Amino acid sequence: MRHRFLIAAPAHDIHAKLVAEKLVDSGKAVDVVDFGNFPERSFIDQNISDESDTVALRELGVVIDDATVDVVWWRAYYGFQPSLQSVHHDDREMVARENQVYSRYFPYHVARRALWINSPQAELESCNKLLQLRIARDCGMSVPTTVVTNDSAVARRFVEDAERAGKRTIYKSLIPPETRFFESLPAGAMGGLTTFVDEGSIVDQDIFKKSPGIFQHVVDSQYELRIFVIGAAFVAIAHNFRDLPDWKIDSRIVLGRNRHTKYHPIPQHFKSRCMEFMTRMGLSMGSFDVMVDRTGRYVFLEVNPQGAWLWMEDVCDEIRILDPFCSFLCGNEVSDRSFIRA
Repeated sequence: MRHRFLIAAPAHDIHAKLVAEKLVDSGKAVDVVDFGNFPERSFIDQNISDESDTVALRELGVVIDDATVDVVWWRAYYGFQPSLQSVHHDDREMVARENQVYSRYFPYHVARRALWINSPQAELESCNKLLQLRIARDCGMSVPTTVVTNDSAVARRFVEDAERAGKRTIYKSLIPPETRFFESLPAGAMGGLTTFVDEGSIVDQDIFKKSPGIFQHVVDSQYELRIFVIGAAFVAIAHNFRDLPDWKIDSRIVLGRNRHTKYHPIPQHFKSRCMEFMTRMGLSMGSFDVMVDRTGRYVFLEVNPQGAWLWMEDVCDEIRILDPFCSFLCGNEVSDRSFIRA
């Protein structure tokens, strides 16, 4: 059994708070660490020698080493972002880069023999939306027709192709989903909401070429699925139904408020493809966003390796996730049935 847990998350993160409370109530030792405290409000001492290899978080009274930590849940980590206001302007670039480099590789030095949910390398790679699309396609999943470009002429032709096929086009950000993993972005940064675009949205080339973006032909969907996977266990809900008045092109607008939801069993053929994807990406948990089109085809959109899941059990009375997730962290077997409320 696993007895000591390290959770990386800001103090306000409700997922980390509830999981930690559940684990403590069951007699486990849990350290929830907000790495946003470093380097401004606390200290890290990393000691490497022939005799030891430890990371000490001074002021928090936490020492992380391979001998004591059983599980690391890297729930939300935004790297080390010092305030540069008091730093001489000649030194600001150096200070920013030193913190960026150290915080980028810091997870690789923490409790290396513990079980990680997910591993640092897997989390980093899986935040690449374009790599996700390529791997999903290689695993036999359908994906939206997509182009990434900073050429306005290419974008216009892509929009025209969609219109000729009776489809619309959306634009979405390259920035990963809500949880950042050692990226040099402000804590909690998110990409812009997915929006419809037409030829009139494509600005002049001089402005357009400064920032590439993702353009996709819109999937003619019946509804959207949020599929949460831990280990080999699946739970999914259908939401954002196209024929209902609260449908939005970007489901983040309705997440947590949409009461038009229901439990959705995943067919074995698609589960197998999801599991192959998880294996290829090295993930032990992840939240899939999938469209089901008018023909019943499952279309992969993206995966958030640390995607929110509490909202799923909040809006769907048929399922529970908190208890099975904590059980999974403790090393117990979890199956699809574990998510179904008795």
